[in-house]
Amino acid sequence: MKFSAGKYEITKQDDENLRHKSTTFVSVSKKNKSPHLVMVTPYGISEGMYRFSVQNLITLDDLFA
Repeated sequence: MKFSAGKYEITKQDDENLRHKSTTFVSVSKKNKSPHLVMVTPYGISEGMYRFSVQNLITLDDLFA
């Protein structure tokens, strides 16, 4: 978990960390399923280079819709 007072920017290090965790999950769980990365954030994510590493985004508006 991380806190951000505005839109969160996924950095290169964040992207590498998320990919590593995803790969580790697949190898440890031994499932034939593909994990989907979901970002839950009140403000969304910024239009950075790595924003497409997350498949789904849930914002505060989605939770209270």
